[in-house]
Amino acid sequence: MSKFRIKRIDLSCPRFRRRRLYARKRQFELTGGPIGSAWLTTPGTLVFRLGDWFGYYDGNNNWVQL
Repeated sequence: MSKFRIKRIDLSCPRFRRRRLYARKRQFELTGGPIGSAWLTTPGTLVFRLGDWFGYYDGNNNWVQL
């Protein structure tokens, strides 16, 4: 006999489920720079380079050239 046994799952009783955290995305209008609008979870972006553009969008979604 094996010392490991298969657990039986009772489907008749409700199980507790962990709530999932979802990031709500909304479209932020970005002014200036290479991108006109983007789906972001928060306003502003990290520093990035896109072609000849090098900079970031600040908290007010305005382009900041570096």
